[in-house]
Amino acid sequence: MAVGKNSASTKSKGKVKKIAAKAARHRGRATARTAASGRGKLAGAVNNLWARLSGRGSTAVSTSDLTSVRRTYLSGLLVMLLALIVTFLFNPRLADQLQANIVSEMKGTVPEQERFLEALPEGVLLYREQQDPNIVKLQDIFSQVLSHVKLREVQYQSPEGQDLINSLNIQEVPTLVYEQRAFDKAPFSAIIKELFTPAGQYYLLNSALVNTSGQLQLGGHPNTDGAPTLGSETATAVMILYSDYSCPACRAQERNIMPELVRLVDEGALRLVFLDIPQDETGHVFSQTTTCLYQHRPEQYLSVRQQLFYRPELSEQYAFGVLRDFDLEFDADCREEDVRNLLKARAEMSKNLKLPVALIGKTGGAEMMRFSGEQEVSTYLKAIREVR
Repeated sequence: MAVGKNSASTKSKGKVKKIAAKAARHRGRATARTAASGRGKLAGAVNNLWARLSGRGSTAVSTSDLTSVRRTYLSGLLVMLLALIVTFLFNPRLADQLQANIVSEMKGTVPEQERFLEALPEGVLLYREQQDPNIVKLQDIFSQVLSHVKLREVQYQSPEGQDLINSLNIQEVPTLVYEQRAFDKAPFSAIIKELFTPAGQYYLLNSALVNTSGQLQLGGHPNTDGAPTLGSETATAVMILYSDYSCPACRAQERNIMPELVRLVDEGALRLVFLDIPQDETGHVFSQTTTCLYQHRPEQYLSVRQQLFYRPELSEQYAFGVLRDFDLEFDADCREEDVRNLLKARAEMSKNLKLPVALIGKTGGAEMMRFSGEQEVSTYLKAIREVR
């Protein structure tokens, strides 16, 4: 009797499992039919509307047609949404897998970004001395431009600094150097890109456009052939002054600094070189006048220069009158073609400079400090003392 009961019980359990499996299959089929029905209604309504809009339908599109499509569309979305909910309720593993995939993607994103940033080439800040205020300016400006690139500071006299200077022909420090790959990946504006000059696989900052003053200029002295000069060639320091007679800042600075500079010239401590950079045709006339005077009456050059810079208003007739005081005629003695060409070449060479500009360095040395714009005489005197 016990065996019979167990056999009957086993048969009953088997029937229950079959009924449960059949019910599950029916639920799955019902869900699929429901979703398919929703998709079918939606597709049919859209196809019918498209046929009418394109002229292939038998009747024109009416307001009731559009209303019907909207209702069908909403009901189709609702049916599909219900089908998804039922699917997740009866198959929780699917929801868990989807959540796991999302979490996995989120965890994988951060390391990829970190690896990308670490692989970017670094930039180099080439500096003269740590106390240089121009370093702070460069860091402030470009920390926002290439914030994802590591910036190393390299002293320009170190072996690495000298390699960079020689291989890239760097003319001024401090400056910024970026590898081309880092530069090209950054979303620079056109204004920022104009500050840099390509040099092989690198981009160099045009320091003259950012640090207008206090830069260390490398590569020796500029060409000063034919330029008026005061002082002994054996003086420890040399100062090259770029200016223009019609430049307001040049005129103001000339009056403020010249007495002290002439005193150093007389003491034998400074050699002063004047490079005229005429900005217009009138400037050419005045520069030719003083250059001509220097060639014929060099001892009178400084006096006439001061007259032209100190005079409130300038005119060509006044310049011609000054020459006649020394028995010189502008047309006959001062229109040498080589002088005019020399002045034009200087103007082209210095077109990006903010006048007045002064270069101060050791006589015969390879480095000079560049100062742009009107400066106090104390600034120049400090630089001259450092050179001496």
